[in-house]
Amino acid sequence: MKFKALIRGFLILSFVFGQDLMARTAFSGHRFEHLSGIRKSHPRVNTQNLSNENLTDRANTSVSRSLLTYYDFIPSEAHVYELGVGEGHNSVFLARKGYQVTIVDDRSKSIGRIQEMAREYRTRVQVINQNHHSFNPDDESLDALLIFYLIDNELFRKAKRWVRPGGVIYVEVHNKKQRNITGFQEHDEKFFIERGELLDTFSDMKILLYKEPLHYNDYLTTIIAKRPKNQSSQQGDR
Repeated sequence: MKFKALIRGFLILSFVFGQDLMARTAFSGHRFEHLSGIRKSHPRVNTQNLSNENLTDRANTSVSRSLLTYYDFIPSEAHVYELGVGEGHNSVFLARKGYQVTIVDDRSKSIGRIQEMAREYRTRVQVINQNHHSFNPDDESLDALLIFYLIDNELFRKAKRWVRPGGVIYVEVHNKKQRNITGFQEHDEKFFIERGELLDTFSDMKILLYKEPLHYNDYLTTIIAKRPKNQSSQQGDR
């Protein structure tokens, strides 16, 4: 009987300490997110000390939740260009998914951070050291174009020419409902878009996805539009 009691006690202690060891070696949330590309939580927006100049950078401090879910609307063989990349998490995420990615940005600090992040994850992101205002590729030359947190109707108009027939434009921006959030009222209206406006802007393209969720901390409008294969660059220039 004493022997059985000793065995039972040993098994109980092994279970307790084993559970403790497993708890100690589990991935932290931060490590899990970086390794998987999946965010376990959505942190609240810190609106303190924001300026119009850094509003774009603030928005790109982690992978877009819509991109995490809908990136496969971008053809797997596409060469993806991203304009105004901020911290570059979206670009590095796509590169880790196997896409060829080129960023267009002229801020040396941003470029350095993105290249360092790409090396950390053993992937590659190409760089065009140029402001998005002066970026002017040939018509019908791009497979896919990402535009996050940049509102520029002239840019949108040109983007429709730049993508080849069958190419994809992925746009995500804050809409004007965001201005009701504390800390955003003082920002210029040019940083926010009217609800539904992107549908009008890309009405001549095939809409693959359109979202304006109202249950997140950020009021974002997301559109993924595909250029019809029979559309000429003149038709796309509207």
